Amino acid sequence: FLVGLEKLGKGDWRGISRNYVTTRTPTQVASHAHKYFIWLATMNKKKRRSSLFELVQIT
Repeated sequence: FLVGLEKLGKGDWRGISRNYVTTRTPTQVASHAHKYFIWLATMNKKKRRSSLFELVQIT
């Protein structure tokens, strides 16, 4: 999935389905992509928060 996303770009679910994830329909690939981008955004927020708290010194 990730290789297809990198090569074909976001939104070409039919191309990713045909060429990279042949066991899934374009609709299934789109659903997976939606969940993946939500997860990615959540992970980025968690990383930002943790790094922010690491900068604060407790006295």
